[in-house]
Amino acid sequence: MDNKPVKPFYKSKFFLYQIIISVFVFIIIVNVALFSVKNYTNHGEKITVPNLKGKNIEQVESILKPLLLRYTVYDSIYNPDFKPGEVVTQIPSSKSIVKSNRNINLIINSKYPKDVVFPDITDNSLRQAYERLITSGFNINKLIYVENNFLNLVLYAKYKNDSISAGKLIKQGSNIDLVVGIGNKSKINIPNLFKEDKNQAIETLLSSGFNIGKIEYDESVKTKQDRTKAKIYKQTPHYNEDIKLTPGSKISIKLSLDSTKLKIQPKFIESNDEDNQENED
Repeated sequence: MDNKPVKPFYKSKFFLYQIIISVFVFIIIVNVALFSVKNYTNHGEKITVPNLKGKNIEQVESILKPLLLRYTVYDSIYNPDFKPGEVVTQIPSSKSIVKSNRNINLIINSKYPKDVVFPDITDNSLRQAYERLITSGFNINKLIYVENNFLNLVLYAKYKNDSISAGKLIKQGSNIDLVVGIGNKSKINIPNLFKEDKNQAIETLLSSGFNIGKIEYDESVKTKQDRTKAKIYKQTPHYNEDIKLTPGSKISIKLSLDSTKLKIQPKFIESNDEDNQENED
């Protein structure tokens, strides 16, 4: 009779093999799970939102589909600078960084202006008031800075040189002036407008606390359609991160379709008063 002692099961080769296989399977399951979560959440995937302003819905679809982005038309406003059906406003704005499958909300241009209720923007920040007015279909004409302790606090709005209160019905596309606080005589940084189009520049300037000065086009811009495509190659005062201006200052822009002018941003030079005069576009 063989009295050779029997090895415990946990010391057997079979048990060792089972442990190795179990660990291997566990590693595979964990990696598959992490890979699935990564794909589901688009972890680390970044997409720059394109500029959709001035595009019709067919063009929007052709632009967004390859980028794996979606869109929703949630309102319409009237803007004479756009054709009916073209995108007037988008949220998120162009150049925003999003993940794939993000929905882009669009406001398209209607054929005729309609009466809308003027929103309550008193005591809002300039940026909040700007977004509410633009979303409602109004144009901000200019910023009027007055003595007040709070910088960029909207005190009231003006329509046709008279104050306008919330709840009044006026036409979409109307020009609105905003009376805002200047704070403790604060100064603000000059925004960099290089390669922005006219509408982007106006949005950047007004929401930052500046007024638009002269708007000029060079000889490469011949038609109204060219104007929508033209980009800024020069601004006055020039962009300089070390220089600040008083809120409400005017910044003039020059636009072109000439790619040579849009290759390199001009270096900062001192502005002159002539370039800061306002020009009706």
